[in-house]
Amino acid sequence: MLFGIGIVTLGASVSIVMPHRWMAALHVWLGLSGELPDLPITGYLTRSLSAFYVFFGVLFLYLGNRVTQYLQLIHFLAHVGLGLAVVMTWICLAVGLPWWWTVAEAVFLFCYFTALWLSSKAAMTQNR
Repeated sequence: MLFGIGIVTLGASVSIVMPHRWMAALHVWLGLSGELPDLPITGYLTRSLSAFYVFFGVLFLYLGNRVTQYLQLIHFLAHVGLGLAVVMTWICLAVGLPWWWTVAEAVFLFCYFTALWLSSKAAMTQNR
């Protein structure tokens, strides 16, 4: 479970160096409204968010190799992740992303972090 999300989030490394014109084309292809501005803040936010995804991908790969050692941390991350799911859903709604984007992200985040929470809780119960 940790390896899966770790590998998926490492895919964000492409976005760190992606040219703006590719991001703008992706913006259009996704059917998002308006033009993606070519401003320093846009580049900073898109690239720094991608870098954070990569950071957490590496962290989750590391934890996936040491589940028993870091079980309490993994359980804590699941709790925090459920809070993140709420915040990300609110952000999607607040900025007006398409309904399919909001639903896909919310369902994925809630399901993933719930599964991580349940599995880490079960593992902690077995280790007592």
